[in-house]
Amino acid sequence: MMSNVIKFKIQDLSVEIRVGDIFSAASDVIVNPANGGLSHGGGLAAAISHAAGPALDEDGKNYVAKHGPLATGEAVPTTAGNLHYKAVIHTVGPMMGSGDEMQKLQQAITSCMEVCEQHGWQSMAMPGISTGIFGVPAMYFGKALKNALKLHAAQLSVLSHLKIYLGDEHYQDIAPLFAMYTQDQSLAVDNMGDLDDIEAGEVILSDEDISGLENVSLDDLLKDD
Repeated sequence: MMSNVIKFKIQDLSVEIRVGDIFSAASDVIVNPANGGLSHGGGLAAAISHAAGPALDEDGKNYVAKHGPLATGEAVPTTAGNLHYKAVIHTVGPMMGSGDEMQKLQQAITSCMEVCEQHGWQSMAMPGISTGIFGVPAMYFGKALKNALKLHAAQLSVLSHLKIYLGDEHYQDIAPLFAMYTQDQSLAVDNMGDLDDIEAGEVILSDEDISGLENVSLDDLLKDD
């Protein structure tokens, strides 16, 4: 039976990937998977908005009125309102079918890290960005996370703890990507392997085929020689 948590350290960043409720996270900030207009009408974004109260929505409206909608991959903090966090970081992930989903997810993850660095926040809890109502397969998020860690973990001087909270199905999908890392392992970025992309042995699906991908496990997608 697969464990429901993976812990490892890359450079000075402790990473924890687990099954759980993001509202239970002990961290400085949490990430909200938002849309560009910061109108939190459904999914986890609506739950965060409801829990935080009107101050969060007001902050978001003021930001959009002044700066315009967030582009995909951007991130911006607002008050956390009634939540016990220092802030909520809103980031816009890609919708499935928009193209370059992994690259856009990688940028969204990186943008959240940069916001923490800018504001002095040491710990961040993040959900599986775009894996809900935006329809992006969890495997894409997992690979984007791995790439973002490899490219940017060594540059972090403030953020020291990153916690990823997923539902059980999505955790089972991405856990194999990190299964080689152990709780006691401290990695240099050079030891994380190559950047993830479409690899030899993976089934490559068209956009038309991709709609059912969320229900396919990683083991079904990978074929060993």
